[in-house]
Amino acid sequence: MGFAMRSHQSSNGPPAAIGIDLGTSYARVGLWRDGDVLIIPNERGKLATPSCIAFTSTNVLVGEAAQEQADINLENTIFAPQRLIGFKFENPWVQWYMRSRPANVVRGEDDTPIIKVHDRGKERCLRPEEIVGMLLEHLKRIAERYLGVMVSDAVVTVPAQYGKRQRAAIFAACKIARLKVLDLLKSPTACAIAYCLTNPTKGRRNMLVCDMGGSYFDFSLLVVEEGHLTEKAIGTDYIDLDNCLVRFCLQDLRERFNVSIAAKQLAMLRLQRECEQAKKKLSQYNQVRIELTALLEGVDYGCTISRAHFEEFCKNDIQTLMDPIDWCLEDCGLERSDVHDVVLVGGSARVPIIRRAFRAFFYGREPREVLRPDHAAVLGAGAYVAVAGKDHGTIVPAELQHIAVQQVVVPWSGPDDMEDGENKEGRGRNSDPDLGQLLEELEPPPTNEAANFALGGQEAQRPVSSNRPVKRGAASSPNIKGSEMSMFPFFGRGAPPLSARKPTGEHLRLPDAHWSCVEVAEVSSSRVQL
Repeated sequence: MGFAMRSHQSSNGPPAAIGIDLGTSYARVGLWRDGDVLIIPNERGKLATPSCIAFTSTNVLVGEAAQEQADINLENTIFAPQRLIGFKFENPWVQWYMRSRPANVVRGEDDTPIIKVHDRGKERCLRPEEIVGMLLEHLKRIAERYLGVMVSDAVVTVPAQYGKRQRAAIFAACKIARLKVLDLLKSPTACAIAYCLTNPTKGRRNMLVCDMGGSYFDFSLLVVEEGHLTEKAIGTDYIDLDNCLVRFCLQDLRERFNVSIAAKQLAMLRLQRECEQAKKKLSQYNQVRIELTALLEGVDYGCTISRAHFEEFCKNDIQTLMDPIDWCLEDCGLERSDVHDVVLVGGSARVPIIRRAFRAFFYGREPREVLRPDHAAVLGAGAYVAVAGKDHGTIVPAELQHIAVQQVVVPWSGPDDMEDGENKEGRGRNSDPDLGQLLEELEPPPTNEAANFALGGQEAQRPVSSNRPVKRGAASSPNIKGSEMSMFPFFGRGAPPLSARKPTGEHLRLPDAHWSCVEVAEVSSSRVQL
């Protein structure tokens, strides 16, 4: 089983079900066919489609076509709309998106972000779900064109930190695309399925799967036994190695040319693209050169960056990623040596300094990887869609009959999940200090909602300690009340605080499995150390 990338597949038959990796940078489509996972290429023959939608005077463009015209139509080009889906307008993620992306985002009537665009000569106000629905519909058409049959059902991967609001919004987006959702699968859990299919194991094993994409660092701690995968804990944090290179280039521009392009959206877009390519090349070569002709009027920018220099100015960000993993293992009652398999997937899994950091953290053990780490999520989703369809009368292939996934850890979305914008103690979301003073130029996006982990299983029933160190974030430690608190916020890389989080007293209990998930406790902070 090698997850073949086939050049063409056409058949006539009943509607098909597909697996979709809905990544913030790239989206992919796959399905189980003839004993393997078939990753479907897009109209340009590429296996990954950029998560980008553009509105022009004649039509709507998706993927590479949208990216290519961004230079002349920046305000009507939407990058990574998944970052807005399911969030309220005041959410720090939305505020960061507004400052770092050219899209015109305004407040909607129900306090949700609305994106204003000019589509074929008319102004339209679109919700993030509608734009994500356009992306999903494009992916569906790619699959239908390639397979020669209708596509009706899908398994969609989502970031680990998506709560009930974000998940409901994904369901709404799939409905717009006329797709029936068989299941929403957390990205690292989908990657774990792909790993188990290509690396069969015997006995009960603890597996840590870390998915490192364009900006999210998601991980799942699972128990794997004869193809049965059970989540024990999930976690997520923010890391953007591209932004490390961007910050270096901005500082270099100020020192050499005494100019700043942070407020010039087109120049920033070009610089971000070059830095993304440079990061990829540094995984293979010892040095790369960034060249940008006419970055500004009269300024042709170029610089050479070595791998050693790159690792030097991003090592602190990478090292802090080990903290949530360490705390997660501690609260699950596991030592580092108790983790049998450490699997790195995602595009950033190839970065040498990341692999060295994991090797050092796990006492010299070499991290494992899927055959194609940047396609791991869609490989898992493509295989799981064949298993998820058994409840709808689909025959499960013999190779997958042993696969079962117990997704019982569901993260909380934070203050956005509270009704009427208030918690039970009467404090609303609008009581935070001005976020505008906290979101400085090129500051990494907020991580306190994303950077957390949730425990599941018997371990979540016990009291837990609230004396956690807080990394460069809130001024006080979380105040955890009650005896079943099992989700901790982490504040990495200078994140501004969310609205005060107070426990609502509610938690999720699933029948026939004694697992629980409870809300994070209050985090009070009036100042963030940047």
